[in-house]
Amino acid sequence: MIRFISLFFWLLLSFSIFGQNDSGYINYSKVVKVLPEYSSGLKYIQLQEKKYIDTLKSLYKKMENYVLNTHHNGRLDSIQKIEIEDSLKSIQEEYEIFQIHANKELEKEQNILDEKIKILITSKLELFCTEYDITCIYEEESILHYSDCMDYTGMFIEYIEK
Repeated sequence: MIRFISLFFWLLLSFSIFGQNDSGYINYSKVVKVLPEYSSGLKYIQLQEKKYIDTLKSLYKKMENYVLNTHHNGRLDSIQKIEIEDSLKSIQEEYEIFQIHANKELEKEQNILDEKIKILITSKLELFCTEYDITCIYEEESILHYSDCMDYTGMFIEYIEK
């Protein structure tokens, strides 16, 4: 029984020694940065963000102009003051609602881009692993201790850029 356990241990050890060369890791954030699909998707999101900011600026300007125009009328009675406060609240609510909507839309666009990039990298990684006979690749961040694993980031980036 002891021989069997000893033999099993040495067999397992030999498999792990030979198996070290066909597994490794990639730095996902470095890989993402070289993808043209990511760059174009990010530019689109930045353009959307600029549009939203411009719209928010125009809403703010609308509120600012309203305040400036109402204070030039001199003394206001209580009904006029209430009307002005209601109008300001309405403009402010419109501003806040649009801001919430814009943030949600930008987050949604970022999630869509992230998902597309993950699918793209996964498909390219499968081809890369097949071509280089690699059995297992991890994201660098998911490995606590990877001193025995090979860093395939550079090779994978070169493969993608071909």
